[in-house]
Parts: sequence; C-alpha cells; structure tokens
Amino acid sequence: MVVIKRSFKTFKSEKKPIQTKFSRSEFLNGQVDHHKYYCQMLNNDIITAVVKSIGVASLLDSKDEHMNDISLSRWDRATRTFTIKRWPEGDSPSQAGLVCVAKAGAREFLRIYQDGDLEMF
Repeated sequence: MVVIKRSFKTFKSEKKPIQTKFSRSEFLNGQVDHHKYYCQMLNNDIITAVVKSIGVASLLDSKDEHMNDISLSRWDRATRTFTIKRWPEGDSPSQAGLVCVAKAGAREFLRIYQDGDLEMF
C-alpha cells in the first residue's frame, strides 16, 4: 500500500469539479510546459493507481528521463486504472494524453518519494 502524505489542495475528495489552470491552446502556444499541463489533472488516487500498476521498483529503476524504458504496453494498462473527471478547455481524452497523465503521476510520485514525503507499507 502506498500512502501519500502530501495533500493536493486543489483536488479535494468531496467530488467538487476539478479546476484546471491551463487550456490546451496555452500548452500548444508554449505558455506552459508539458509536465505542468498534465499534472493539473492529477490527484492522489491517480498517482496511487499509476504506482500500483507500474510498480514502485520499475519507477525507481527507470533511467530514461521520459520513462520510455518502461514499455508502452505497461503505460497503456496503467491508463485503465484511473479516470480523468474533466479535461482542460480545448482538450479531449486520447490514449496518448492518458499516457502523459500517467507519466506525470509517476514523476510526481518520484518527486514526493525523493522529498521523503511518502509512507510505504
């Protein structure tokens, strides 16, 4: 079991609508980087689902900056373990976008893990 102690304050568990910060056009115009754009869709449940699907050891052992040393089929399977409640303005669900969300979740897990702000059971 993975318990993330850090709270994602913009993502409450009371099922309120997710407030996105960046539109697709802002991303495409270079006003926001790739990681920040896809991170806006994350919450603790998505991060946990991705970590459980890919595995802590695989994430920690990945040497590629884009985690491409983890097979695309594993990322595709991970995308079936979560749902995005609301996509940013101008964007719509696609398999490629879901993989980007999964990888953003994995990167956030690694950042939180490196900060020591994670409990693992």
